Amino acid sequence: MSQTRRGVLLLNVGSPDAPTPMAVYRYLRQFLMDERVLDMPWLQRWLLVNLVIAPFRAGASAERYRQVWTPQGSPLVAITNDLVQRLAARTGLQVAFGMAYGSPSIPSAVDSLRRCEHVTVVPLFPQYATATTASVLSGVQSAFAAGNPIPSLNVLPAFGSDPAFLDVLAASARQHISGVDHVLCSFHGLPERQVTALDGACLTEGCCERPCGTRWSCYRAACLDTAAGLASRLPGADVSVSFQSRLGRDKWLGPETGAELTRLARSGKKRVAVLCPSFVTDCLETLEEIGVEARATFKAAGGEELVVVPCLNVEEAWVDWLARWVAGG
Repeated sequence: MSQTRRGVLLLNVGSPDAPTPMAVYRYLRQFLMDERVLDMPWLQRWLLVNLVIAPFRAGASAERYRQVWTPQGSPLVAITNDLVQRLAARTGLQVAFGMAYGSPSIPSAVDSLRRCEHVTVVPLFPQYATATTASVLSGVQSAFAAGNPIPSLNVLPAFGSDPAFLDVLAASARQHISGVDHVLCSFHGLPERQVTALDGACLTEGCCERPCGTRWSCYRAACLDTAAGLASRLPGADVSVSFQSRLGRDKWLGPETGAELTRLARSGKKRVAVLCPSFVTDCLETLEEIGVEARATFKAAGGEELVVVPCLNVEEAWVDWLARWVAGG
């Protein structure tokens, strides 16, 4: 098949269009009304999102976005647009980027690939989760079904345990962790009920450390696999795992990142590096939540320096790996 008849669709969750309360309000409503993100009955979800979360969090969230906004817009969007250009140049394929919430939307990205005979779909999430992977794939399915022609589609799986990807991730981390006392892998958190709702995920003590036929669908097990693969490639590094971005009162995966950083500081760890291996692109959760909030938490507990390891973004080795990954699809 001609390279020009093949396309690649990169997917991510989303970002508001501007760092303003109104734009963030719209984004929060769209994001949190997805039943895969807030898995509760529709009426309860509607009341919580529209009467509590969106109205009361929009202003504070907009301020957080303003701290990381770039002249090109949202860091997530700006960096991924750069990745699109580099990947297209590297592969000769038509590459598009779409998000489940915000712009560019998944339908707009799908429309740009209508002339392709074959589209390789790449959710940019190293670990599978219903709130991320399933959400964007549902949007892709709906968008393609809404028009013609429909090309053949191949969805690439989560890649957080791929040895070549882990080599790239570890090589990137080694550039930043020299001289630190500890390396913390902070993954995006999920409510425990979302994890256990999937077949085979139980969260019993020690379960995620044992071989299991359903590891690909258990988010916690996948995160631990990524962290273990990284640790094995960072000889001499003291590595632990935590989970960030809690919302609401439900029990979430733990330990929580802020609590773990406090523990590390109080145990005498003065210089700690934080990696965020559930993200491949820097965004609010890495730049502000870790770079600002977590750094303040660590220093308040007695730590001296928190080194925030950048995401892979558009590093050459990452673009090379991604080009090989989509070529196989």
